[in-house]
Amino acid sequence: MQTQLDEVTRLKAKLQEQAIRDPLTGLYNRRYLFEFMQREHKLAKRQPKTTSLLLLDIDHFKKINDTYGHNAGDAVLQSIALLLQEFTRETDLACRYGGEEFAVILPDTSIEGALNIGENMRQNVRDLRITHKLSQTADYITISLGVANIIPKREKYSSHVFHQYTLVTKGINRFDLQNHLKENNINFV
Repeated sequence: MQTQLDEVTRLKAKLQEQAIRDPLTGLYNRRYLFEFMQREHKLAKRQPKTTSLLLLDIDHFKKINDTYGHNAGDAVLQSIALLLQEFTRETDLACRYGGEEFAVILPDTSIEGALNIGENMRQNVRDLRITHKLSQTADYITISLGVANIIPKREKYSSHVFHQYTLVTKGINRFDLQNHLKENNINFV
C-alpha cells in the first residue's frame, strides 16, 4: 500500500512539473509565467518593489525552420533557453512565452538593471554565431528585445495580453524600452 502511495505522489509531482514546463526548452511555460506574476503582484501590494520584464523574439525564426528544418529550429530554441538560464538569478523567471518568444521576469530589478541584462543577452545570443544565412540582419541568429518596468498600482490584473509585445516586434536585432511607471498597462491573462 505504501509503495502505491509513493508512486501516486511521484506521478503527481511529475504531472505538476510537466504542467508548468516547456518540454523542448525546459523553461517554465506561459501558464506558469502568469501564476508567477500574480504572486509577484500580491507581494508588491504589501511591500512595494520594482519588477522588470524582458520580452525576447528570435529574428526571422520562421526562415530557420523553413530552410534548415524543425530540428535545427528546436536546437536554436534550446540554445537560447540555455543562455537565458545562465543570465537569470534564482529569483528571476525565464519562460518560453510562445513559439520563438521568451519572457524573463526580473523581480527587484530597476529599468537600468534590466536594460543591462537585456543588452548582455542580445550580445551573447549574437556571439553564439548560430548560422542563419537567410537572415536579413546577419549571417547568424539575432534577437530583438523589449523591456518594461512594472510597478503594480491596480488591485488585480485584467485579461489583456502583454502590451509590451509590440516593442519586440518593432525591430530586428534591437532593444526597445517601454517604461510603465505611470500607466502600468502590462496585464496578464
